[in-house]
Amino acid sequence: MFNNKIVASCVTNKVGSSLPYYYCLEYLIEKKKEQTCTVTLHTDQGGVYSSAGFYQIHKDYTDIKRSMSRVGTPTDNPIIEASNGWIKEEMRTDFNLNAAECIPLFIENYVYYMER
Repeated sequence: MFNNKIVASCVTNKVGSSLPYYYCLEYLIEKKKEQTCTVTLHTDQGGVYSSAGFYQIHKDYTDIKRSMSRVGTPTDNPIIEASNGWIKEEMRTDFNLNAAECIPLFIENYVYYMER
């Protein structure tokens, strides 16, 4: 989130692909060039962000500070926790996620909709 907007997203059909990690981190590096303050990547304790793979990828991006809530403590990072819950619920109820034929395309369209 940046100014209450999604600044980077990436979805792939391949389970376990590291493409989304690299894409989003590269985008944040570009955004960092525009900023005078520290860029912070706020995440929840999801399996992706707490994985060894994500740690390995992120360690080379020293210009981006990681902020992760502690296990069972969503109040550590309320912005991302609330946003994730809100987005998931909106996708299910308002955008009928269950009827989507192609989940990556569905998510791409949702992000585009949110950016408008």
